[in-house]
Amino acid sequence: MDDFLFIDKGTKRTNWQIDTFLEVSENIGFPVSEDKTERASTWQVFLGILVDALNQFIGLPEEKIEKGLILIRCLLKKKKATVRQLMAVAGFFNFLSKALIHGRPYIRRIYQTYAPFAAHLNWHVYLNLNVRRDLHMWEQFLTTKPYYRPFVDLLELPAQEVGLATDASGAASLGFGCTYKLQYLSQQWPTGLIADTNQVNPFICWLELYAVATAVALWGHHFKNSRIVMDQL
Repeated sequence: MDDFLFIDKGTKRTNWQIDTFLEVSENIGFPVSEDKTERASTWQVFLGILVDALNQFIGLPEEKIEKGLILIRCLLKKKKATVRQLMAVAGFFNFLSKALIHGRPYIRRIYQTYAPFAAHLNWHVYLNLNVRRDLHMWEQFLTTKPYYRPFVDLLELPAQEVGLATDASGAASLGFGCTYKLQYLSQQWPTGLIADTNQVNPFICWLELYAVATAVALWGHHFKNSRIVMDQL
């Protein structure tokens, strides 16, 4: 048993919890590693993730950032990598996504590359263009601050409950719209974003995302650090 975390209001109460735990552990003969035991602090690295209770965010310690960059740059020098190596990289990126949540979509193509050969850990697979693009994106994430994300509410709120709604049309003449409570925006697509109706246009899901992103840019400060579920009716 390891990795215990004590949380309470104030340093004094938290240290009391730690002291009580240490006393009980000693009485029952439970060994405790003193060099890994830390006193109460508003800033703590726990399970490889930096937790800052004062500023309300979780982030990455420097050693995790350096490890990620080494893995990425080693892979980018190769034409092939083993399934085992790609599994390790994908798993590490998944871990980093706890703080860099925007990095999660850039793991999927790594999974897809090794998935057909997952039973053969020592087989080599080509690092195709899509994988290299994702690796470069992760390199950009790890070399561009910030390396953290704010605490967010665990409760997911339906967009209707918040008063948020968006919609988008694939027709160049219609455009998109979004509302937040009594505020609204409705306009045609920006020039060049969508072609005439007889030409190939972006996927409708991308256009819907554009409308959602516009709403967040306009009114996101009203529901900052919240989890909003956008249901397309």
